[in-house]
Amino acid sequence: MNVRGVARPGYPRAGWEVRDCDVDEAARVVRMDCTEWSAIFDLRGRTVEAELSSTRRLSLDSLLKTTLQLVALDSRSGLVLHASAVERHGKAFVFCGRSGAGKTAAAFLSRDTGAKVLAEEMAYVGGLDRDVVPELLTLPFWQTDGTTTVPERLPVQRIYALEQAPVDAVEPMSYGAQVRVLSSAASIGVRARPFMEAALELSCKVAQRVPVKVLRFRKSPDFWSAIDDDLKGDAHGVG
Repeated sequence: MNVRGVARPGYPRAGWEVRDCDVDEAARVVRMDCTEWSAIFDLRGRTVEAELSSTRRLSLDSLLKTTLQLVALDSRSGLVLHASAVERHGKAFVFCGRSGAGKTAAAFLSRDTGAKVLAEEMAYVGGLDRDVVPELLTLPFWQTDGTTTVPERLPVQRIYALEQAPVDAVEPMSYGAQVRVLSSAASIGVRARPFMEAALELSCKVAQRVPVKVLRFRKSPDFWSAIDDDLKGDAHGVG
């Protein structure tokens, strides 16, 4: 998808919010006006015409995130999740959950076990339009420490829904619960019917291909012992 954009003087308002949005389902065109930018997304033609409110890097970051969300859902190729992710033994592990569940904490605590942080709060699970194990593709967006991630592509080993608890444990979830967790974590740039339906469809695909389980943890890197126990003897486990 091509992106064209020009900068104009910044808005006097602080913060980021959508001021207007229009979706033409038949034409597959989305028009959005935000405090950071205004854009026309032509999903059929795979083009974006945008006007940025300023030359700030975060303005472009916001536009690119929305572009990815819309294109991935429209093409049914991937799902952007409000989640953190780490790499361990060449595989990706994704942590999702409610606000305050500890997604970022789990990612950074994992470094004490030799894992590498791939994403702090937004993870892209792709390959859903192909008959392959879903892949975690890192996104070159700003992280909270001011850095950007390096592009990587790794098979997704597990997705864990986090819950803080006094004892570390991994517990199974019903298929319906897995889909609810994934669809709740889905980051959708425009909450219109076609995109909501696509997010649900893709959540079902992820749940069918990757184990999604509950991880109860104490905000200590020791929770990886529970994950390692979960992987033992599993066909998806670390060989």
